[in-house]
Order: sequence, then C-alpha cells, then structure tokens
Amino acid sequence: MNSIIQVLSILLLLLNLADNASSFTAIQAIATSSRSFSTGIIETHRLPSFSFSSHLKSHAASENVEGPSTSSKFYVRNARYMELGKVADIIIDAFYKPSAFLRPYLYLSELSRLQGNYPYEEDVHAFYIACSGVGSSSEEQIVGFVDVDTRPGTKISDAPRPYLSDLAVHGDFRRRGIAKALIKSCEKQAMDWGKNHLHLRVDRQNDGALKMYEDLAYEKQDHSYFGYGRDTTILLKRDFDVGSKSDTCSGGKVDVQTSVAQDHSIEYMI
Repeated sequence: MNSIIQVLSILLLLLNLADNASSFTAIQAIATSSRSFSTGIIETHRLPSFSFSSHLKSHAASENVEGPSTSSKFYVRNARYMELGKVADIIIDAFYKPSAFLRPYLYLSELSRLQGNYPYEEDVHAFYIACSGVGSSSEEQIVGFVDVDTRPGTKISDAPRPYLSDLAVHGDFRRRGIAKALIKSCEKQAMDWGKNHLHLRVDRQNDGALKMYEDLAYEKQDHSYFGYGRDTTILLKRDFDVGSKSDTCSGGKVDVQTSVAQDHSIEYMI
C-alpha cells in the first residue's frame, strides 16, 4: 500500500511540474549541467508526455565502454521520434546513478532534450540506434544510441563539427562491439556529408573510453574551452579517407546492408 502511495505522490508531483515551466527548466538545467556529453545545440519544445522506466539499474559513465566482444547479431538504423523514450532510459543508465526518486526527473529532462533536438533535417543531423533481434518491431530491442551533428555551433562551448555525442549502450549489451558499431555508423554518415573527420568528447578520467577511442584512431586535440576550468572533457578527432566506406569492427568485418525503407540501416555480424 505504501509503495502505491509513493508512486501516486510522484505522479502528482510530476503533473504539478507540467504546470510549472520554470520548475521544469530548473530541473533540466541541473540534469544537463551534471553531464558534459550533451549535444551542443539544444532546442526547447513543449513539455512531453512520458512514462516511468522499468529499468532501475545504475551504470557509471566510465563503464559505458567496449571490451572484448562476444558473438552477437545486431543492426544500426535511424532512430524514430516515438522511440526516444527508450533512448532516454539508456542514456540515464549510461551517464547517471539516479535514485528511484530522482530518476523520473532525469527521464523527463533527457526525453525533452532528445525530442527538442530530434533531427528532422537528416542532411545535417542524425540519431542512430542499435537494435538486437531480427528486425521485427515486436521483437527488436533498442540497446544503444548515438547522435552525430554537422550543424555549426553557436557558442564557445560547442564542439567542432561534425560531432558525435550521447554514445550510450544498454548495460546488458556492453562488450559486444555495439559502441564501436555506432561510432562507425557516425563516421560513415560524416563521409556521406562530405566530411573527412569526426570529433567527440570524453571525460579525461575515463581511461576505458580513452583506450577504445585510441584504438579507433582518435587523437587528442587542443581546445580553448574543453579541459579548462570546470570542464573535465578532452576533445578527440579522427581523420579518415572520405572515399573509404568499409571498415572493421571489434576485429571482424562489418557487413553493410542498406534497407529498402527510408531508414538508414546497417547490419553487423560479429
């Protein structure tokens, strides 16, 4: 009975937040400032509808890296707007350690940010998700996410473009090459945009992620903002051959397939 009362109390509190835009903005600002991997360009849309997450696992951002892969099959495709709720769950588990009480607030903030930044212009911006399963909407599970953006930044705190951000993998699907596959999809997208490089940021104390990016030929870059003052991130960059569209992932050959649907889809056999 007490648990039901607690859930109803949280629901009522969140409904009150929906009527108080200033409170929501404050919560969103706190959540955004606590993580330094957000997309540089954030637009504010109306307060979205949301649901409570059933995933209450906690994973530190430093654990959101790849190790030796196990045999697996998954595919990467464009994210759809209706799937952003599941993406928000994955991001929260990858970058935060929320309590059960705080999680709904973080979920609301991340979902609003993702919805406000959804890439309607695919020629300059893309959301990719990794899915396990056979491709049926009733059987697939979203297990990873990444954002790649080539829109010009407007602030000194905006990273150079094209820029990869919000790389996150579901805790139960890490160490299977999914993060690397998402990175490769962003690299291919950058090449499709006619770019010959890709930028990203990582916390300077995240040794596991730094090692992974080093293995993928990303190099540290000097920047006037990142790594100074309260910012603890390092700017990385990879230069690549625009004419090359094939690469390796976790030591195995990437099998690239383009779906007949409008969504960009790549299937990985590892």
